[in-house]
Amino acid sequence: MPTESRAKRVAPSIDLFSFAGEHLSYEARMFVICRAMKPRDQFESNLKVEGFALHLKNLIEFFYPSSPHADDVLAADYVADWNHKRPAITPLLESARVQAGKELHHLTAQRIAGRPSHKAWDFDLISKDLKGVISAFLGLQPKIPQGTISELSEI
Repeated sequence: MPTESRAKRVAPSIDLFSFAGEHLSYEARMFVICRAMKPRDQFESNLKVEGFALHLKNLIEFFYPSSPHADDVLAADYVADWNHKRPAITPLLESARVQAGKELHHLTAQRIAGRPSHKAWDFDLISKDLKGVISAFLGLQPKIPQGTISELSEI
C-alpha cells in the first residue's frame, strides 16, 4: 500500500479493457496451466512450481499490491474503491506472496534449501483462496472482456 508521503496513485493512461483482455487473461491462463501440469521428472516439477508461483505472485500483486509502481495495472483500476471493497488477504496468500518472493524473485540467504515439507506449494488450497478474491472482484462487475472473466473463473 502506498505510504502517506506518496502522491495518490493514478491509473495508467492506457486502454485498460484491452490490457485485461491480453495481460490479465494471460496471467490467469498461465496460472491454471501451471497448476494442472503433470510433471514427468524433477525438471518439469520445478517448471510447474516456478510457473505457478510466478503467476500467482502477479495475480496477488494485482489484487493486493504491496508497493505499486506508477505504471502498474491493478484491480483498483477496474473497480472503484477496490481497496475498501476487497476481502482481506488471507494468511495463505500473504505467505505465498512472501515465499514466491524468496524463492523466485531474488537470491537471498532466506531461500529454502532442499525439499522440506514447508517448502511445498498446496496448489489446490492456494487456488481456493485466490478464487475468493477473484469472485469478489468479478462480483463488482469490472469492465474487462468476457474472455478474461472466463479465464479468471477457471481459477
